[in-house]
Amino acid sequence: MVTENTPTVRSSTDYYKLFNFKNILNIIPFNDTVSSPLWFLISLFEVSLIFFLLELLFKNDLILTFLAILLGLILVLISKKVEVFVNYFFIASSCSMLMFFSLGHLIARFKSMFVTKKQHFIIIIFILFMASFLLLNLHYNNKVDVRSFYFGEVQWVFPPIAILGIIVTLLGSIILGNIPILAKVLSYLGINSLGIFIIHLPLFEFARPMAKLIITKEETFSYGLLTAIICLGFAVVANAIILKVVPQTLGK
Repeated sequence: MVTENTPTVRSSTDYYKLFNFKNILNIIPFNDTVSSPLWFLISLFEVSLIFFLLELLFKNDLILTFLAILLGLILVLISKKVEVFVNYFFIASSCSMLMFFSLGHLIARFKSMFVTKKQHFIIIIFILFMASFLLLNLHYNNKVDVRSFYFGEVQWVFPPIAILGIIVTLLGSIILGNIPILAKVLSYLGINSLGIFIIHLPLFEFARPMAKLIITKEETFSYGLLTAIICLGFAVVANAIILKVVPQTLGK
């Protein structure tokens, strides 16, 4: 029995009906604009610079992390209190992300604590954190937009959910890293993440029509997941071609 939500594979000719080349033209930077995902690279540079300056002033890792987290939390909390908040060159967004940058720095210093042969212990902790992350996310559905310096209607929810997400990602990577084939895949994606990140946005306009050939109903988890997987595949291939033809563009 076929229902409205049942995935159906349609003919390849339908792809061209769903594909809209104008969407790609709207993404390509022009008239002094910047491709929207690239704001992250600007912000990452700013966060690195600010953290470096703080590191010069405070040598103690715990004090450094505490101050960075405190600054980030203050900025997150005042984001809804100030009607006009200057976010020139995403500087406010960058400062608000200091808490996560500093936590990453702290974890890197004590990374040996996260490497253990007790796989079952890691799995149990992973399940607990994942459950907490999903419950908080489902309950509040607190959508955020760091680029626009918007942290949802319930600001206090954002930091713990984000930190839980980081821990889940870290533990999940440790678990998957013990599977040889997945470890190689993750390693490859990590090494090539910059190139994939830079070129992925236009490729979504190819991936969405392909995903819609299989899953017709948009705004669903399965459609979003399939679109992301297809886009990642395109980005990996495109990145490999760029590295082969013009490696200088990615500093190779």
